[in-house]
Amino acid sequence: MTGLLLSVLLAGTSAHYRSNGWVVADNDGACLLAREYESASTLFVNYDYGLDNVRIIYTDPAFRSADRGKSYKISLSFVRGGAIDDGWGVLTALGTKIDGVGGISMSLKGWEALKDLSSSSVMAFVLDDKVLASLKLDGSSEAVEALRKCAKEQQRLNPSDPLAGAEQKKADTN
Repeated sequence: MTGLLLSVLLAGTSAHYRSNGWVVADNDGACLLAREYESASTLFVNYDYGLDNVRIIYTDPAFRSADRGKSYKISLSFVRGGAIDDGWGVLTALGTKIDGVGGISMSLKGWEALKDLSSSSVMAFVLDDKVLASLKLDGSSEAVEALRKCAKEQQRLNPSDPLAGAEQKKADTN
């Protein structure tokens, strides 16, 4: 059953995919993959196909002291085939609050992050050698494929602005 936080965030959107607790839906020109866990914690994966960017947001009611915008040095690891892959190393995550629930947010290279999500059995966030969360990713392969399809369609319908973020230069007026 989808929890309250997930229901609030997905209100007014139509889901493209629902299976094994995963939900894929449109999200402002991109697509969102979400799953709520037993502890009422929630994993959100926002994918912008045009920018090849993934934003991972993890919220947990235990993160009461999470400060919006505060930087946290978080290690991101995946378990694949019984082996730990900590290739992402230490990342800067930002504190966030969603509907009053504290969390962390980080941006990753899209295709690499989706590959890790779809091929791994567990994802873990670690702060100062303390495991903040160890999340089972069962069913993620099919869910990530649905996320890719959704994001590709969103890019077709709402193309990214090729000038967005480009350095602005003054015209030479000799």
